[in-house]
Amino acid sequence: MTQRAGHALVAALLAVLVALLLSARTAAAAERTLVQLAEEVSIGLLEEVNGLFARDWQERTGERVRFRLAVLPAQRQARALAAGLTPDFASARALTDAASPAEAAVYATTIVFLARTARGREARDWGDLLAPQVRVLAADPRRSDVGRWSYLAAWSWALEAAGGDREAALARVRALYRKAELLRSVTPATARDFLRRGRQDVLLWYESEAHELAGRDSRAAVRTPPVSLRVETAPLVPAGDGDGDALRHAYLELLDGPLGREAAARHHFRGAAAAETAELPALRLATVEEHLGGWQRVEEEHFAPGGLLERVLAR
Repeated sequence: MTQRAGHALVAALLAVLVALLLSARTAAAAERTLVQLAEEVSIGLLEEVNGLFARDWQERTGERVRFRLAVLPAQRQARALAAGLTPDFASARALTDAASPAEAAVYATTIVFLARTARGREARDWGDLLAPQVRVLAADPRRSDVGRWSYLAAWSWALEAAGGDREAALARVRALYRKAELLRSVTPATARDFLRRGRQDVLLWYESEAHELAGRDSRAAVRTPPVSLRVETAPLVPAGDGDGDALRHAYLELLDGPLGREAAARHHFRGAAAAETAELPALRLATVEEHLGGWQRVEEEHFAPGGLLERVLAR
């Protein structure tokens, strides 16, 4: 398939998605629909919160609420927005360049080490992953959201460890990714397959999913490095019509209230306050906005052709 044909196929698929999701706007007056675009890592939390909100809203107003939830990587969400889709909720990265202001929910996760061997359990910091005997598995930053977040988390550590020296940070990240085995594709079963059949010691993965797996699989252990990156995949709400805003904001109020906090804790997400994440190890969370200059700068410096990621992965 040519590059032009590939772009045409993506455009056609996005057009179908736009049509399907926007058809939700024709719901009867006694039923409202909220359209959500979300990354894979937040699906479990959102499905639980959606059910809680639908019941709460109907009890309070008599009005039924349905959710149209589409699981899309952030880059594809951004393309859908550019194609004209106007969802009620989307992920932080998808809304980076949006003209409308957005109100963020307060929950996030981070990148940790999911260990499956005794050697992997000994890795407590990013620098420990550079030891020759530690076998590391990571998602390819060019192919998945968890790959990008993992790469940026490693970069945040390296930049701090190097005292802000970018070339020294680059050398650390290159050393890590030169020894790591990269996953070309990521599925919902990736982390489970790593635990069952993996050959490596450590997988760079989302904290929320890593703790859920560790609670069910005795082979799994979670190692939290002292510094990582705040992964903001919880929903944001773009500005919209006034009537729709009331429903969206009511949803965010529930998400930020006691019911939402309890659900977030069950799914091992971090809240804005330390008390909300007491069951999770403390660490310093860097953010894209405050520590890496924002998503536009990150895209230009790291992921654009000729950017730092190409230098990291160059053989």
